[in-house]
Amino acid sequence: MKLKIAPPTTALRTAAALLCIATASGCLAQHSEAIPSDWVTDCVGRMQLSMPGQVEIAAYSAASLAKLFQPTVENGKFEFPDGQSAGYSGSSYNASLRVTHPLSEAQAKNLLEQAEKREARTRDFIWKRKQSLSDNAPRFEEIALTQRGGVAFRVGASYSLTVPVGSNLFHADVSYPGKDWSSVRGEFEALAYGSAPRAIGDVPKTPGVCLPYVFIKDGGDARRYVATTYRLTKHPDVTIMLRDSKAEPISSNTAPDKITPEAQIEFFWRHAYQDPKRMESIWRFLHPIKLANVDGKASFVQLTRVDDQVDYGYLAVAQGDPNAKEDTPNLMLYVIRDAKNAKAKGIEPLGKDEFIKLAQTIATSVRQRPISSQ
Repeated sequence: MKLKIAPPTTALRTAAALLCIATASGCLAQHSEAIPSDWVTDCVGRMQLSMPGQVEIAAYSAASLAKLFQPTVENGKFEFPDGQSAGYSGSSYNASLRVTHPLSEAQAKNLLEQAEKREARTRDFIWKRKQSLSDNAPRFEEIALTQRGGVAFRVGASYSLTVPVGSNLFHADVSYPGKDWSSVRGEFEALAYGSAPRAIGDVPKTPGVCLPYVFIKDGGDARRYVATTYRLTKHPDVTIMLRDSKAEPISSNTAPDKITPEAQIEFFWRHAYQDPKRMESIWRFLHPIKLANVDGKASFVQLTRVDDQVDYGYLAVAQGDPNAKEDTPNLMLYVIRDAKNAKAKGIEPLGKDEFIKLAQTIATSVRQRPISSQ
């Protein structure tokens, strides 16, 4: 069943309004769910959202980060502390970024030693290459991080950075072939010295970008792509992902109709989210919505898992404006129920009506993170 999108006719708007009144779920276009005062607020990129009770956040485990330092590099993954994967999490701030869960001193020391070994292998490789290519090989430089410790090096303008941030490790890798180091050094220093620890629920009032456990202070206009996934502690059947990315001009190679909210919702449920064996739309049409005051669309679906467990999913997408005077980002929010994760802990999963009310309230809470004028 294809997700249906309502054409903008007066008759349909009237019918949709009547449908909103007649159904318990309501429509975000007609009203907003009030945000309970006891919900926790956290930040993602330059956005913030609120969620009920305590939450867990997905990040890299020590084992996942260690894979990046091996001679044969393997991709790690974002996951919750118990190992449950969060496949849609990701962070980029020009560079590809990873943050670990809190580590013991022994774990952090071991990972930094592995990062040093990777640096040594890179240095030896570049040295051998220079012997055969003379002065055409890019320059290798070990970068001393005297102010905070850690491991950093560059090859030409491409760099790698691994530093402790609180009890976590923060890792950045970026490739800049053909660029000069002088043009990217400021970006490197912003990551190396502008990254600070933050607890879940700590929402800074200064310009910058929020990652899991980390805040990067900046001037407020740097490119970013941050997708953070949460899991409710009292309802481990519910995961929440918010993605915030800077809106940029559409490439000439990209068809505009392929990146609309409607197209992104269709692609997510039909192709990206591959866990269920069957998906059916509960809402007859996609609902109009505003995420952080950016126009978008929202969907509510029923998911049938391979074991015939019935679950629910809510997905909202808003397309930003790269030409707007103020930051108007591309946003995606999903709230998905996977009942088995609650049942495994003896917890009753959220019902359908509870779930959609929760999802809509979370969507209402998404907004630009306020910045203090001081």
